Amino acid sequence: MKKGKKKKTIRITVDLTPDLHQRADRLSETIGKTKAEIFREGLKLIEHMLECKTNGEKIIIVTKDGQEKELVIIQ
Repeated sequence: MKKGKKKKTIRITVDLTPDLHQRADRLSETIGKTKAEIFREGLKLIEHMLECKTNGEKIIIVTKDGQEKELVIIQ
């Protein structure tokens, strides 16, 4: 993107429960990103997970003690 040019954006409104709003606030404070950035990152993560699933891949979490667990979020 050229210097001085802004990306065209579309504003959306999202209704959140108080709990979800609190969680978004906590994430924002914890990682130092705006709520909009958190939602954009979340969309990218979901897209990546769907791509992995489509390709027959699995996402594995390795615990501190070396155990492996499959991360299953999208059924």
